[in-house]
Amino acid sequence: HVAQSPLRGQERVSQPTRCVCVRLGTRGPLILTRRFHKLPKKMRVGWVGVGVMGRHMVGHLMNAGHEVSVFSRTAAKCAPLVERGAFPAATPAEASCNADVVFTMVGTPIDVETVILGDQGVLSALDPGAVVVDCTTSTPSLAVQVAAWAAAQGAHSLDAPVSGGDVGAEAGTLSIMCGGSEVAMSKTLPLLELMGRPRRMGGPGAGQHTKMANQVAGVNHTQPHLSPAPQPASSPIASQPIPSRRSLPAPT
Repeated sequence: HVAQSPLRGQERVSQPTRCVCVRLGTRGPLILTRRFHKLPKKMRVGWVGVGVMGRHMVGHLMNAGHEVSVFSRTAAKCAPLVERGAFPAATPAEASCNADVVFTMVGTPIDVETVILGDQGVLSALDPGAVVVDCTTSTPSLAVQVAAWAAAQGAHSLDAPVSGGDVGAEAGTLSIMCGGSEVAMSKTLPLLELMGRPRRMGGPGAGQHTKMANQVAGVNHTQPHLSPAPQPASSPIASQPIPSRRSLPAPT
């Protein structure tokens, strides 16, 4: 069996599974071994941030038949997805209820902090064992803190910034740079592959580090006559703890 993305028209298969069949013959039982592919299971997905790229990315998940709950600060942006069958959520927490995986795709690190760590954020409702995937271009330090908060309640986190713009988002050809545990990566890989080419770069924060390096390399390539601007020793977000608005114990 082959799973096929309706938008991209590319075949997708999961890991093969071995099947053993026994057939009776004139000389006794004949054991046949056959390998076949299982279709990925349908997942319950929460999605926070339905902007220019996010609406295309979540669209690929819906086209593959996954159950999706969507939230945007501008509710009208969710309307086309709701018409296609997505559930409209009033808060990031509501989008995360009973979800296997929750994606966030927002504007800035401060937005990430709000929608994931806020009182009505993703982690306030995320079940143990579920995964939050932040596709925002953010900071490595914030990604590490999100991972720590998620782990404190038995959940998982993946920082997964993307490259490819709205064209890549629509075509499903984004480069997805992932940082997090192997468990988080394996749980989300079938979904990430619907949106582009995911690759695990290391532990928490590694995806954001890779995106930063990718951006610096792009600037140096397009403007070789410019010297990189000096960087401060630490950013405000890296040097200040995230203000806690939640009742979880502080991660160790």
